[in-house]
Amino acid sequence: MAGPTSGLFLAGVALLVIDMLAYGPFVSDYTRYMPAATSGRRLFFGIYAGSVLATFFTCAVGAYLAALLPALGPVAAVGKVSGSWALVIMAFSLIDSNTFNAYSGAFQILAFGSMWRQFKTESVTVRLMPFVCVMAAGVVTAVLGYQSFVTNLTHFLDVLLAVLIPWSAVNLADYFLVRRGSYDVVSFFTADGAYGRFAWRGLLAYMVGIAAEWPFLSQPGYTGPLVGTLGGADISWLVGWFTAAIAYLLLFAFTPGTARYGRQIATTAYSPATPAGPESGGHVS
Repeated sequence: MAGPTSGLFLAGVALLVIDMLAYGPFVSDYTRYMPAATSGRRLFFGIYAGSVLATFFTCAVGAYLAALLPALGPVAAVGKVSGSWALVIMAFSLIDSNTFNAYSGAFQILAFGSMWRQFKTESVTVRLMPFVCVMAAGVVTAVLGYQSFVTNLTHFLDVLLAVLIPWSAVNLADYFLVRRGSYDVVSFFTADGAYGRFAWRGLLAYMVGIAAEWPFLSQPGYTGPLVGTLGGADISWLVGWFTAAIAYLLLFAFTPGTARYGRQIATTAYSPATPAGPESGGHVS
């Protein structure tokens, strides 16, 4: 069996990167229920090890099946090797994962909507409706795209990679290099709080990162002008990550108003500065 091209290899690496990045919302959704005294280091390595080990295991199984049955897709290959009972187990396992996905999606909707309206936390409607809407959207998407599921999922993950990587770079740069984990969490949800109504530095750095990705992007409907010179490899996510992070740090260092935000965080009347993880929806300026 011939080895993969550089473009195909980087595409596989990119899928693993977005798989790890997409796990971030689950972390923020469920670690909030941990005791406040929980060790951050132990929590990090517990989450990271669990995610990495599971990813390596499934990748190893996929590589074995691809080498054994190169003419079949992953689902058909599993059925061929293990029998139809394995497909039944896989189908039932989706109930668990889709429930978590809908739960996290509902949280994102509520977090987004809370910027304009305060919701009643005890409301059954507030808790139930976003969950049902996200689940319904997932069902409709699955029904429309199931005949080419793996291809459609791969393309969707490629889009997520291009969209989320620059924002992740801004978020991580803000958390580790700018604010060093010190945030006024209440101001995330207050228009006139410590961070203002719009985090223009973060938004501008994000757009710069997206623009930098464009020449290196390889998507079904678009191929950037520099992809061919790289042998078909899509390195847009790497370019976008470094560009967005550097742009954000430069904007924060050389634009006016940086010190003012720092003083507001220290003296705000809403709440004391509170640590917030980089994947928990932390606000950037």
